[in-house]
Amino acid sequence: ITAFMDDENNNYVQNTISIRKANQWESITLFLNPTKNQSSAAQHVQKAITFIDSHISLRIKIQDVAKECFLSVSYLSKIFKEQTGVSISNYIISRRIDLAKKELSETAKSIEAISQELGFYDIQHFSKTFIQKIKMSPREYRKLTTPMLLKKK
Repeated sequence: ITAFMDDENNNYVQNTISIRKANQWESITLFLNPTKNQSSAAQHVQKAITFIDSHISLRIKIQDVAKECFLSVSYLSKIFKEQTGVSISNYIISRRIDLAKKELSETAKSIEAISQELGFYDIQHFSKTFIQKIKMSPREYRKLTTPMLLKKK
């Protein structure tokens, strides 16, 4: 479900995306920066985000996203960065880490299973990326955020 809201000063367009994963809805919000071709660029970026989010467990290549949007890699990369403020690869990594944080704190799944579900090459790659972004290991994050009821199971 997508909602576009344009403020009166025409400064930003808010784009909220809800995705369903494991019978739960998750929402992410991006603030898109309008341009002269805003509607076209925003539609392409929206399509790219939808594709990425629905394929997050796969090893997504920017070429795959561009092909899905019928755009060149360079043009999609340019408008994605202009519209969202982040590169496509950083968006993919951030989404995976956000989903990993949720899984680590709300489930008893192994760290290896979570890393595989989210499309990381292996557990070492996942751990290294997680530490770079969160400044602690997945195991440390789980210990800090797991509710007591889940820890007792």
